[in-house]
Amino acid sequence: MALYKVSIGAFLPTQSIEQLVREHHARIIAVEPEFILIEKSGHEWEISELMEKLRPLGLLHFARSGRVAIPRTHVPLEME
Repeated sequence: MALYKVSIGAFLPTQSIEQLVREHHARIIAVEPEFILIEKSGHEWEISELMEKLRPLGLLHFARSGRVAIPRTHVPLEME
């Protein structure tokens, strides 16, 4: 998962940010007076691709988590 903080200036003049978000199956999770916060899940290359598209539009901050997985088979939960 990744979070992108983008300047609000990229959003107001055109709908280019909204279009990019849709094309990359991401979500706008917050719209603040100075920035937009976007969330994207996917493969590393998908996250990097969106970052490269957002960079010229005013990418302010970027954070990415590591891999997160859960087993598909049933494993008993041990509680103390």
